[in-house]
Amino acid sequence: MALNPRLELRTQQRLALTPELRTRLSVLRMTPAELDEALAAEAARNPFLKRNAATAVGAATGLDPLDWVAAREAPFQDDLRRQIERMGLDPRREAVALHLIAELGADGFLDVGTDELALELGLPEALIADALASLQSCEPAGIAARSVSESLVLQLVAKGMATREAQATVRLLPDFARLNWSAIQSALGVTLGEARARAALLRTLSPRPLAPGESPRAAPLVADLRLVRD
Repeated sequence: MALNPRLELRTQQRLALTPELRTRLSVLRMTPAELDEALAAEAARNPFLKRNAATAVGAATGLDPLDWVAAREAPFQDDLRRQIERMGLDPRREAVALHLIAELGADGFLDVGTDELALELGLPEALIADALASLQSCEPAGIAARSVSESLVLQLVAKGMATREAQATVRLLPDFARLNWSAIQSALGVTLGEARARAALLRTLSPRPLAPGESPRAAPLVADLRLVRD
């Protein structure tokens, strides 16, 4: 049986979401607090946008402005933004770093990869990685880590340990847990006393960049619709 190439025309219908529709759906899924963070990140990226202060939001929603400010007292995102702005970074790198702050979870972890963000934002992955490095140099140590092990490495680096040495130490966590001093000494090239000191240092670290008590206080619930009679 001979195989001959041929061309066929077919009509097919598919339902596709345009980028604009995806953006609208993502906005609709946001809580008021998430929407506020998204607006802040967008205003930081776009110099032509002006964002109203929180007191104006409180006045518009009928909340006491003082109550609104107290409920949002010094969230960790605002502190991180101030740290980034004081670094004097390249404008593009600073804009990406500010966007990454909005991506952080309440525990301080970054739950999205640089490759995924590069695809979503249409930016080089190297730029995302540079901005992430700047954010990870902020306080508290371990912020914007993508895993527990990376958070521990960042915390050790903040305590003065070289990055490679910190990575080697974290890889030996199972041996530290089993008190396998001989394996630790061999892998790190340290004495028994130094290995025990390293174990004591590991016990001072936190598995999360932000402890539960350090999470920002919840913002007050803001109604999406207010009905005023008469």
